[in-house]
Amino acid sequence: MGMDQKLRRAILLYEFKSRRSIREAVRNFNAAFGPGSVSKSTAGYWFRKFASGCESLEDSPRTGRPSSIDNQALKELVESDPTQTQDEMALKLGVSRQTICAHLKQLGKVKKLDKYEQSLEVTLFTLETTGLRGTPGLWILGRP
Repeated sequence: MGMDQKLRRAILLYEFKSRRSIREAVRNFNAAFGPGSVSKSTAGYWFRKFASGCESLEDSPRTGRPSSIDNQALKELVESDPTQTQDEMALKLGVSRQTICAHLKQLGKVKKLDKYEQSLEVTLFTLETTGLRGTPGLWILGRP
């Protein structure tokens, strides 16, 4: 299992503050935590960041457009009318059809007989993980 990123960054900050070179820091790090625990490029990136005055161990905010759709809102929309098309849902939520398609897949929804239902695979997985599948005398009727 890999090392926590914040711990890795804290160790690199220590190496930076100890005035070690990137090469020395990588050698020390990999000697202590195993070969390949940190790369020269990763250490170089963080050393440059520390040298610029930023000593935060947090990731920089990501660029790009954040997701503009809430899976819960989509789930409620689908359940209110499972016969509507992806284009209709996209129009109601103000996103593209491709976005609707991707989020329906995340929710485990598949179109059957012109309406969206929970995927059988997702249902079986849920039953197995909740322990209901092998319970004697328990009948599961209908859809989840």
